[in-house]
Amino acid sequence: MKRFIQTAFLLTGFLFLSLQLFSQLSLPAMFTDNMVLQQKTEAPMWGKAQPNSSVKIVPSWDRKAYSAQADAAGQWKTTIPTPSAGGPYQIKVTATNSITLNNVMIGEVWICSGQSNMEMPLSGWGKINNYEKEIAAADYPKIRLLQVEKATSSYPLDDVNVVSGGWQECSPATISGFSATAYFFGRDLFRSLDIPIGLIHTSWGGTRAEAWTSKESLMMMPDFRQSAEEFAQLPRDKEQQKVFFRKKSEEWNDDVTSRDFGFLNNEAVAAKSSFHDDDWISVSLPGPWENNGLPEFDGFAWFRKTIDIPENWEGNDLTLSLGAVDDSEVTWFNGEIIGSTDGAGTPRKYLIPAEKVKKGNAVIAVRVLDTGGLGGFAGKETDLYIAPVGKETLRENLTEGWKFRTSVNLNDVGPQPQNNINSPHNPSTLYNAMIAPVVPYAIKGAIWYQGESNAGRAYQYRTLFPLMINDWRAKWGYAFPFYFVQLANFMQQKEEPGESSWAELREAQLQTLRLEHTGMAVIIDIGDAADIHPKNKQDVGKRLALQAREKTYGQKITGSGPLYQSYTIENGKIRISFAPNPSKMVAIEGVLKGFSIAGPDKKFVWADAVIEGDQVVVSSPEVPFPLAVRYAWADNPLCNLFNEAGLPASPFRTDDWAGVTIHNK
Repeated sequence: MKRFIQTAFLLTGFLFLSLQLFSQLSLPAMFTDNMVLQQKTEAPMWGKAQPNSSVKIVPSWDRKAYSAQADAAGQWKTTIPTPSAGGPYQIKVTATNSITLNNVMIGEVWICSGQSNMEMPLSGWGKINNYEKEIAAADYPKIRLLQVEKATSSYPLDDVNVVSGGWQECSPATISGFSATAYFFGRDLFRSLDIPIGLIHTSWGGTRAEAWTSKESLMMMPDFRQSAEEFAQLPRDKEQQKVFFRKKSEEWNDDVTSRDFGFLNNEAVAAKSSFHDDDWISVSLPGPWENNGLPEFDGFAWFRKTIDIPENWEGNDLTLSLGAVDDSEVTWFNGEIIGSTDGAGTPRKYLIPAEKVKKGNAVIAVRVLDTGGLGGFAGKETDLYIAPVGKETLRENLTEGWKFRTSVNLNDVGPQPQNNINSPHNPSTLYNAMIAPVVPYAIKGAIWYQGESNAGRAYQYRTLFPLMINDWRAKWGYAFPFYFVQLANFMQQKEEPGESSWAELREAQLQTLRLEHTGMAVIIDIGDAADIHPKNKQDVGKRLALQAREKTYGQKITGSGPLYQSYTIENGKIRISFAPNPSKMVAIEGVLKGFSIAGPDKKFVWADAVIEGDQVVVSSPEVPFPLAVRYAWADNPLCNLFNEAGLPASPFRTDDWAGVTIHNK
């Protein structure tokens, strides 16, 4: 009996202590030492405390006490008035216990979000231009950095996880893994404004805009209504989630297989050596299939190559190296699967067992799935080879002699269902985990670098992107400035005018300027044909900062290059007018380049273009009755219209003829 009483007493004490710890005052991960609060505003503060208890907040800038009342669940929220920029200050928050926030600055706070080009750090995998010197010079203690850790959720979370436990002063020791674009934006603002700058970096490479948009907003778009609703209603039980995802994937795969010419009765006949591919397109690898005239294609495609196995290779294990593939693939050797990999960018290297290796002809077949952006083989020429294991000096190069054919378009079967709840591609999942917990932290505005992963659905982006911006503004409760980066030039240059999904995505971004308090940094001149992650992030950050300095902070500077406004047709020529700009238009390095013109046949040819004041006159002797002009309308255009401030003109077109992504969803 005595032992029972002692055990009960200990258990009661443990429960009491647990409840005490659970009900102690706590703050979200964003409220830490070194933080920056937005100046001259009512800055929200919130947290948890003992249910129905009082919370007192005393900031050192005015030494006044501000109170809040925790509800029955222990949640509390209030606002405190912030002064003009300055610091450092201290904030003391008291309830059953107290928390003191030290070295707090008051200044300008900006959210920095997007996909990999926003995520790209100064060092690490990024290694931007002059990264070692930039890191060594990054001694700006009044610039503060908060890096949100990657996370996903099917429902809005209350808090985020942050790197290094919270806000950090910008220094050579803290900057190397931070967003380069965000840093250079903040650095230019600091140099111009000379006040503390807070940068909240929350991004994830390879992600799409719909993942950053709330369910409530996605439900307004028919393209996303069903998937957003399904994802939001997922059970939280892990086993039930697995059953749901498995069922959706099986149904989708069955539909795809039934439509794929490469399968007959669920057998991969296109992988067999006897399959005829005489009418397929001949291609060289590596390279995206967009290089083969398919800028709009997201879906499945087959690659086949016939090789000759030397007699001295027979009976030996072979290594088949394919390099990186975008996104996923299954690979066969003489009709038998030898490997498969999900995910873009991962190098593929498979073993062909010795018993399958016979002298003479053999067929390598690869079925690739691309879900958005570029598709196909994304590695280097040296990555494509076959060789006996351990004898790579005997390798046979596999870059030439491939046959190619598309099989199933995702427009016909819908997007591939995600097979796990932690995927960053689920609708609203990044909003739920990486944006919602930040709301309503007081911010001045947001910068955004994203779009590559939505390029295959550029027409859809015309609605989705402004919807996302308005969604964030609605959650914060005010129309804060939102400045974004237009896609850079990328991929191989084309000799003749043509269609381009990347040009259409840039157009969708240009059209988003119709939203109030937006601005766009044009970087059509500083991309890299061979690298989707250009190393010059200094100018990206600078051009975003120019937008903010001109439009948010009212500085008398030129923030943008020439922006198309209207056109007129006159005497066999088309006269292009641009939005008013304080800086005169100029052609960099010679005559104007990048303009094309078309008549009623809608066939574009390169055109002559001449600057006349604040207009450009475009013509071609090949088009006597012109109807439309396009400028820099390509993945990687050769173009040179700038202003004297050194800022490039945005790509544009005067026509509204159907583009290559108009039906993509």
